[in-house]
Amino acid sequence: MIQDLCNCPQLSPFNDIINTSRNVIGQTFKEMFVIRRINLEKGLENTGGSLDFYKGLVQDFHHNTAHVDKIAGLVSEGNYEAAEIQVHSLKGVSNMLGFEALSHLMSKVENALKEKDPVAFKRLVPPLREEIDHLFDELERSELLQENIEKVSHEEYNEQDKEILLEKLKQLLSMVREGRYQAEVLVSELLSRYGTFGLKKELLEVKAKIEKLDFQDAEALIKTIQNGI
Repeated sequence: MIQDLCNCPQLSPFNDIINTSRNVIGQTFKEMFVIRRINLEKGLENTGGSLDFYKGLVQDFHHNTAHVDKIAGLVSEGNYEAAEIQVHSLKGVSNMLGFEALSHLMSKVENALKEKDPVAFKRLVPPLREEIDHLFDELERSELLQENIEKVSHEEYNEQDKEILLEKLKQLLSMVREGRYQAEVLVSELLSRYGTFGLKKELLEVKAKIEKLDFQDAEALIKTIQNGI
């Protein structure tokens, strides 16, 4: 339709404006959403369709830059089981966020760890580092790492906020031991929605405990947060 308007002689004085608008809209869309290493449509579908929530999860993934070093350290210690758990979690998060190439590589790494094959693992480390580096580079040039501005950032809790948050924390408490992957996703959601209420530090500590499989400490921290609300 825009092309038809541009070819219309009666609208020739407006052609430059129309062409400029089209270029700006196309460029903005490309910069924001066309990221070669991310299937954004899949990521949004997997995370409930909320771009703000999705961005929060992507930012959380990006902030944890020691993925490969942590796994390599566990393998060097001979702790294949813990390394496999770490890789399985990263594979699930990558798949959920639409990082398809990274998720595919993580599957190969996971298989190498299941076989306790240090040679295969070592061979996969360079392409894994390269994929993460390229992914982070593309993220840093996109709009996805821009922090969301929360309207409630300087507000106090109201009763509805408290009820919802307490219910989410109750769910988290039951998830910690039942499913680490689901617990991590819920912590990320809480960070996105309630971090501005002064809970960011505590929730990040909970997430770190879950990642390290320190379930008892994670449960204690969650209960401390509950008691402080």
